[in-house]
Amino acid sequence: MRTILIAILVYFMSHDVYALGLNTGADVLSACQTAEDFLEGKSNDIRNSEACVHFLMGFDSGQSVIALTRGQAQLYCKPKGANLGSMVTTVVTALKEDKTYHTAPAGVAAWKALSITWPCN
Repeated sequence: MRTILIAILVYFMSHDVYALGLNTGADVLSACQTAEDFLEGKSNDIRNSEACVHFLMGFDSGQSVIALTRGQAQLYCKPKGANLGSMVTTVVTALKEDKTYHTAPAGVAAWKALSITWPCN
């Protein structure tokens, strides 16, 4: 049994099974387009879909915590009823429309996409 567990562990460690690193706006766009396709049943690429979803969840939580703990305004304000699915769609739409953020760091691209689409009043 121990040998089987070690073999499974080695298998997972030697294969690229971890979420993709999203380094640029183009990476975010690609992963989030896959997530949209996955949610619509057009793709079965859960790996890329999860990369987008986890990135946006972390980004959203991080900006909320920073705004709260530092007493700063939020980077963007989600409209009433917005959820993670609408966040994915918002990022994809904004990054498709404005290619200037494709080479920007992933966090900057997400920030621009969300702050332009969901500005705070």
